Amino acid sequence: MKKKIIIAAAAIGIGLTAAGCGSQATTQTTTAPAQTTVLETEKVTEAVESVATEVSEAASEAATAVSEAASSAAKAATEISEADAKAAALKAAGFEEKDVQFTKIEKDLEDAVKKYDIEFIKDGKEYNYEINLATGEIIKSEVENVNS
Repeated sequence: MKKKIIIAAAAIGIGLTAAGCGSQATTQTTTAPAQTTVLETEKVTEAVESVATEVSEAASEAATAVSEAASSAAKAATEISEADAKAAALKAAGFEEKDVQFTKIEKDLEDAVKKYDIEFIKDGKEYNYEINLATGEIIKSEVENVNS
């Protein structure tokens, strides 16, 4: 009887060992595709994150460009043009552009006020006008004799 028990135990042990090997082989077969899927998922995730970063950077650059363009447009809309400043100076002096010789037209900043400095000559006199860049208002005007 002892002999039958030992043989039965050995058979059970061999069976369990065989079953264990079989399940291990099955596990490896099932695990290998799962590992491949995990690696593929990680690669896809990295690619998506990379594209998302590029899209985010491009969107940020585009937003900055739009903001700068809007700022420039707003600035241009709130400043008078050089032609408007010349027209204001000529109107104040009572002359037409064809009758004068412009010697200076430039933007300037004085006492935190942006302005145009406009100078022109007519009939031996120099006319100097400072015109507010934002409003077109004449800030200052002077007339001097030109030294010949």
